[in-house]
Amino acid sequence: MTWFLDVRTEGVGGSVAPAARLRRGVGIGPGAPKLETPVTAPPAEFAPGRRVLLLVHGFNVSRPEAVVTYAKLEEALRLNALPDDYLVIGVLWPGDFWVPVINYPAEAADAKLSGRRVADFIKTHFGRLGPVSFLSTSLGARLVLEAVAQMRPMKADRICLTAAAVDDNCLARQYDAARANAIQTTVLASRKDKVLRLAYPVGDLVSDVFYDDDSPFRSALGRAGPRPTVPALVSAAQIADDQDYDHEDYFPPSSSSLNRRSGQTAAFAVSALTGQAHGWPFTKRIRR
Repeated sequence: MTWFLDVRTEGVGGSVAPAARLRRGVGIGPGAPKLETPVTAPPAEFAPGRRVLLLVHGFNVSRPEAVVTYAKLEEALRLNALPDDYLVIGVLWPGDFWVPVINYPAEAADAKLSGRRVADFIKTHFGRLGPVSFLSTSLGARLVLEAVAQMRPMKADRICLTAAAVDDNCLARQYDAARANAIQTTVLASRKDKVLRLAYPVGDLVSDVFYDDDSPFRSALGRAGPRPTVPALVSAAQIADDQDYDHEDYFPPSSSSLNRRSGQTAAFAVSALTGQAHGWPFTKRIRR
């Protein structure tokens, strides 16, 4: 993992920075990840026409943890045949966990603001590059959808949302503009996700009251997929219940090596991002 788009003011905690900054990673590994001083403009390897993939973590991930997780995730994606011409960039945003469930609303607002910062950077610096795609987990879906909605007139290529902590009807309502501004959006969901089953409804209700403009009392998109129907330009897959996929099983953890589940997620994501049929045998397609 070499490049990161940083919208944090601090490594742990802090707030959303006034602007996104591109930073090179040096000596990335589980010991002491290091980020260089932000560069003022994308370097030569950001060649015209090169495809870009932005990775977006979820709730309760510090900057050092995210750097390590992204390095492992890129490794898993490459092992599952992500084409070499993809320039993979990890987005670092302040979604830190302080009080269980209750501080989710503030972090949802940070995710939205971070998405706007990312969109501004894309429009300013990525115009000469090739298609821009996104892969997210958990609350990172809100950042991605906000960024895609705000990056017009540029159009996103493909979006893959895993364990998405956004309302299950958002692709037809709150983020219909994001859905319409991407070639394809793919959702990977699990009914066995305890965080989305138990914590999401409480946190989202508070968010709706104080911060947000989506629908109260909705289920999460990352549990059973889009409801009540799957909109146009969207595909969705449900992980079989007997696989017992929980909220932390999609992106590799920073504290351990690559595991089977994050490898399966990477294989699914590569299929979604490259427009191939979903090959993971433990899912079923949710049809319109």
